[in-house]
Amino acid sequence: MEENEKSIMKLISSEKVSLQDLLRSFKNLEKLQRDSLNNLYKIKQEVAKIEKTLKQSKLDDFVKRDINRHVEHIKSKIPEWQKDVKKTLTGERN
Repeated sequence: MEENEKSIMKLISSEKVSLQDLLRSFKNLEKLQRDSLNNLYKIKQEVAKIEKTLKQSKLDDFVKRDINRHVEHIKSKIPEWQKDVKKTLTGERN
């Protein structure tokens, strides 16, 4: 196999792993959001994983923008979830 072919195979393999990671993280996010109060920390971890994977990925910018839009939408919900967690904790103490 020529050096160029090896390079292409390595790139494709790397992107395959990135896509699998992204898919796994989005599936996890979907499940975690069903109980956001108890899973807030895990949601933040998955969002960070997605952002890190996107930075390393060679995906097309159009695809990255689309994924980033979805991630930003989820991130915009986090402050409200944090308030809900605080309310829940405060309510439990009274």
